[in-house]
Amino acid sequence: MKQVVFLALAVATAGCASGQEPPDDTCRFATIQQALTSKCLGRSLDPVTDPEDPDFGRVPCWMLEIGTQDTDFCRCDSAGYRPASEAQTETALATLRAGGECHDACCESVCFCELLQLAGDPLRACQGGENESIAIDTPGFCYVEPAAGVGDPSTVADCPEDEQQQLILTPLGATRRVILGCETTLH
Repeated sequence: MKQVVFLALAVATAGCASGQEPPDDTCRFATIQQALTSKCLGRSLDPVTDPEDPDFGRVPCWMLEIGTQDTDFCRCDSAGYRPASEAQTETALATLRAGGECHDACCESVCFCELLQLAGDPLRACQGGENESIAIDTPGFCYVEPAAGVGDPSTVADCPEDEQQQLILTPLGATRRVILGCETTLH
């Protein structure tokens, strides 16, 4: 049975800086500002494993990056981005609200742009551990699960033994506040 699963990546979530709404009704992002380059996962995201399929190595997921309204980012027109759908936006806001990350005016002051999953040569480079070659100019994300035949085992070498699946975001070292939504089989 397929079910949509949402993950707010911990080092990348946004929210008001305190439990109280800021007096000027603006949203202040949480103080956690780490570069999210990769995230080891304890479950499969059901990648396409047929090498003949044009989507080989991709996962049934979308990733939204969180920005602040009235900024250039919210146009979502930079390479590697597109505007989030209304359904994605509603789901992301509900996820943030449920997790206590935003509320009321704070939630109204954020925007979401979809960070696109890599394809073609950038995807193969990302999954093959050749991230340095695409780190500067290709924004997006890829998924690696060597046990399913997707990606090079070297990409998960630093992951715990029970977390041999990994999301990799490019360009490497960029600070991101993201929410990941995936339609996966419950295990």
